[in-house]
Amino acid sequence: MAYLIGTDEAGYGPNLGPLVITATLWQVPDTAVDTCLYVRLKKTVTALPRRSARPDRRLWLADSKVVYTSTDGLAALECGVRAALACCGLQPPTLHALLEALDADCRTQTPHLPWHAGADFALPLACAPTDIEAAAERLCAGFVAADVQLLAVRSRVVFPETFNSEVGRLNNKSTLLTQESLRLVRSLLDLCEAGEVRIACDKHGGRNAYAAALQEHVFDGLLQTVRESRAESVYRVRDGERRVEIGFRVGGERSLPAALASMTCKYVRETAMHAWNTFWQSRVPGLAPTAGYPNDAIRFRRDIAEAVAALELPESLWWRSR
Repeated sequence: MAYLIGTDEAGYGPNLGPLVITATLWQVPDTAVDTCLYVRLKKTVTALPRRSARPDRRLWLADSKVVYTSTDGLAALECGVRAALACCGLQPPTLHALLEALDADCRTQTPHLPWHAGADFALPLACAPTDIEAAAERLCAGFVAADVQLLAVRSRVVFPETFNSEVGRLNNKSTLLTQESLRLVRSLLDLCEAGEVRIACDKHGGRNAYAAALQEHVFDGLLQTVRESRAESVYRVRDGERRVEIGFRVGGERSLPAALASMTCKYVRETAMHAWNTFWQSRVPGLAPTAGYPNDAIRFRRDIAEAVAALELPESLWWRSR
């Protein structure tokens, strides 16, 4: 058997809320290692937006920017992510359970954050549990029919205090993104047995060269640079009994493993922001919620200033410096 890994992030640009990075691990037959999973699973999943009135029972798994908009709401994103998680044995019933199922380190971080420590809430938020159960049943059956397995979904949830500390140490948030993405890749590679591995990553900002970071965080073996360009940077390496190719591409989330990573990141971040907004709205009457992006984040910081002072919360705990 062969393996596919995909990575992506959500929350790279905001001043509020966590940066979330996710990697997914899939197993396919050796003969399918270079076959698009969307093609192999064409009867079960689709990356195409819902543009037709004709019923389509396939599960929508695509780049989170396509599946989720603030106008359309969370339901499609939530259904896709939770159905996929169910196929690898994860059915977290609450926000805290979701965070800890994907990132075990969360259990040491959230107790220090009042918007997480003081409250939890049930999931799903927007999609009916029966719809998720039906989607998961169809998806798992599709995986069996196509001889595909989703083996693992893992995330790194970087809350503002850790984000600020690491960006200060590294002096670059792109370096932080690369570091944490590759650490997730390494943790999933350790689950793979001998054989071929293909890894699809979205490019990190304007970076073209990843060889040094790969040698630092992932591989001990001799790395072959296949190409480095604006469009894509591709590398090959022997990792024990595994033959690995890793590519960083513009639009990397066009691959299903990276698309599910993208959706999972966005879902985790949206549920975390729900906890954030609920906490502050309970303390500031009439407070409008925020997605945390720069312009509105400045408005939100101004609106909660008195409540922050009353709680004596250091800004580094909740405001990201870059």
